[in-house]
Amino acid sequence: MAAGRERRPDAGKFAPAAGEGPLVLAVDGGGTKTVLALANRDGEVVCVVHAAGSNPMDNAEWHQHLAGLFATAAVLLPHAEFAVFGIPGYGEIIRLDSQTEAAAVELFAGPRSVINDVEMALDGAFLDRLGILILAGTGSMAMARDGQGNLLRVGGWGEVFGDEGSAYWIGREAMAEASRALDGRSDALAFASGLMGLLGLDSDKPFDALMGWCYGALHLRSAMAAVAKQVDSLAESGDATALAILGRAADHLGAHIATLRPRIAGRRRLPWSFAGSVFESRKIREALIKRYGRPASPRLPPIAGGLWRAARAAGWRTDEAWVERLGRSIEQRLRADQDKPAGPPVRS
Repeated sequence: MAAGRERRPDAGKFAPAAGEGPLVLAVDGGGTKTVLALANRDGEVVCVVHAAGSNPMDNAEWHQHLAGLFATAAVLLPHAEFAVFGIPGYGEIIRLDSQTEAAAVELFAGPRSVINDVEMALDGAFLDRLGILILAGTGSMAMARDGQGNLLRVGGWGEVFGDEGSAYWIGREAMAEASRALDGRSDALAFASGLMGLLGLDSDKPFDALMGWCYGALHLRSAMAAVAKQVDSLAESGDATALAILGRAADHLGAHIATLRPRIAGRRRLPWSFAGSVFESRKIREALIKRYGRPASPRLPPIAGGLWRAARAAGWRTDEAWVERLGRSIEQRLRADQDKPAGPPVRS
């Protein structure tokens, strides 16, 4: 995985003001949402702000969304000693990597690194231990490190011909099933009706409703990914078509584990963990547990994995007690801020 450029700031310009302690910063980008957080030396998170997706591969406004986050947190930026940017697609497309690194330099003048957002999630799940992380949100990918610290990955090819088992993939499969049923090409009419009802679409004019919803979406990838939650709701109610879609998604995600485990010598039973909205589905989790055993609970959520990496890069002590405090603090912040609009950050 390519590494972003790093440089040391002017010490006077970035020294904390009187009464302020040093901070570290992390950005967790995604196809649907982006999170920025800052934490102090005690492992306490002092700021969390949210924005829309920041995937340079499919979102023309990705830079604006990142810039908005940094503008919101501007008062705290001078106290940040190191920043980690976890950006979708980083290390995958060279021309976009240079754009991403340039944006990181523009937005944060201090020392920084840019990594793939899945690597950030891997850090959060296992810290410095070996394990396989499956991220299934808008897209999907699995990542692990071998015994020498080299990154290994499976999936993450994008929605055009990959990202199997992701929220986008589930949403697209659902729309395909619904369209076939509405045409009379399948007998899944109950599924189609239920899906349209959950989406608030007019079942009396199904063609106009589905086509208008899909091709009128401001950001189709995010809109399609959001359909996965409706599919999960239908599956929980016992709908056979929804259950079949989630079953196929679990098959694809499980193949990531089966593919990565043999690549790590002597680690065929390497633990696995997860991140991303798809794993909110009980059906998905149960299917994978049945085949591969119970997952290791992520030590930290992805954004906190970025803060942990930034703290280590800054030379901070990140022992078990620090990690525990960081985990409690970020969970409290994320719960409290989940439904709040972004606003000026306030230090705890």
